[in-house]
Amino acid sequence: MMTNDLENQEALQYAQGTPVKLKNKPDRLYIVAEYDPMMVPPIWLVNDPKPHYPHELELIIDLFCPVQNMSKAVTRSPGQLQPI
Repeated sequence: MMTNDLENQEALQYAQGTPVKLKNKPDRLYIVAEYDPMMVPPIWLVNDPKPHYPHELELIIDLFCPVQNMSKAVTRSPGQLQPI
């Protein structure tokens, strides 16, 4: 049961679209393409042909700035915010 909890936590950390860096190539940013716990290693990156283990990657958590005041924005069309 503890293994499932660890796998679930890892799956959330390395969800599709998560920005990461390879520890042996820290000058390049990668995006997680897929996390598949049935594969060994389980993490596939966009534009990288081989899968990786979590210990090979560094999660990038502060890449994007949060929106400060969402009350001043209105949705115009899906995926686009237009200031009021």
